[in-house]
Amino acid sequence: MFRSDVFRAVMALAVTGSAAGALIVFTPELRATGLLPDPAPQRDVVYTFINITDDLDTRQACPLDLAAARDKVETGLGQTVRPVYSPIADGPDVLVHEVEAVRRNGDCQWSSTVLIGGRLEGPHDDQPDAALSSLERASRSARPLLLDVRP
Repeated sequence: MFRSDVFRAVMALAVTGSAAGALIVFTPELRATGLLPDPAPQRDVVYTFINITDDLDTRQACPLDLAAARDKVETGLGQTVRPVYSPIADGPDVLVHEVEAVRRNGDCQWSSTVLIGGRLEGPHDDQPDAALSSLERASRSARPLLLDVRP
């Protein structure tokens, strides 16, 4: 039994799990002693939306849900930055999300393009049955652009 591959695999898994758990528990102490580096500080990234939907009928039928849009953007940006929403922000260091709605078979579908520091990324279209998913994907693709912009 001690020579079985299953037993060795289970033991390796148990040892790895124990080591990972110990590392998580003792992370603050390891950082205090200098064995682990401190996490990188988050920097603020100001972002805003511009609805560029031209057709007024589509604009009325497909209003932009700002709460849902903000949630998608902040999810897409991840934890390396601290997103700050501003409805009137402008400038080269502001992450601008240009969103546009189109109606297809009575449904609203969005596309998103991001702009920061003069660089453009997109457009990204919504995934089927996932409203405003284009905003999350656009924000993920904007992460490398954020590295090039000075805080």
